[in-house]
Amino acid sequence: MSIPALIARPLRVFTNETPFPYIPVAWHDAQAISGPADGDALDTWDDGSGRGADLTKAGSTSALYRDGTTGENINGHACVRIVADTTCYFTYAADILSAAAAGEVFIVAQNDADPAASAGRSGFWSFAGSDYSAHHPYTDGKVYECWGRYNRVDCGNPADSLASMHIYNVISAASEWTVNLNTTQLYTTATNTVSFASSGVRVGRSSGSTYNYAGLFGELVIFNRALSAGERTDAYDYLAAKWAP
Repeated sequence: MSIPALIARPLRVFTNETPFPYIPVAWHDAQAISGPADGDALDTWDDGSGRGADLTKAGSTSALYRDGTTGENINGHACVRIVADTTCYFTYAADILSAAAAGEVFIVAQNDADPAASAGRSGFWSFAGSDYSAHHPYTDGKVYECWGRYNRVDCGNPADSLASMHIYNVISAASEWTVNLNTTQLYTTATNTVSFASSGVRVGRSSGSTYNYAGLFGELVIFNRALSAGERTDAYDYLAAKWAP
């Protein structure tokens, strides 16, 4: 993994009661989870944005809370284990993005393997307004993404291993669709049809019924517009500092 070193900048203070320059439509932070003990089932992953967009258990198997001290962790921090080879994933009770003209997402994750050990362990999420399946990565090591767009894109095989902690970012707007990994651009195009699912959103499983995620989630932040370059840098810097060893 190659997380660029943080550049010294003046401390910026935001007044929207989140650490981000714009209030997310959903914000899920494993380090903020309270209540369950290490290894306990996590059937609800609370939304910290204040909008009430909690993630809830959708499959037959519960995700697991890991407190970061006694077992699995992301750089020593608490995380959420998505149990491989099972129907273990989250969904939203209400639509959060289908009416959005644009959107952007950041996720902190750490896969069990890169490339995926099997096609069944290559899933990730389902936010697109289509039936295409996202793979993060597939068995060939490539990332196939369709977040916020109708068609799926081959984003190539990243140089950074997804089996290490990574910060993954997707931007979907009318004039841009971009995928970044640890600030390295994997793919970009100025041609895009913005398309978000109105129902059936999944986190931990792709739209295909056999593609499940195998790994750890640390933090998920979703915005209902594309951020400016400066806002994106602020969000990335916050996540990189927070999830550093």
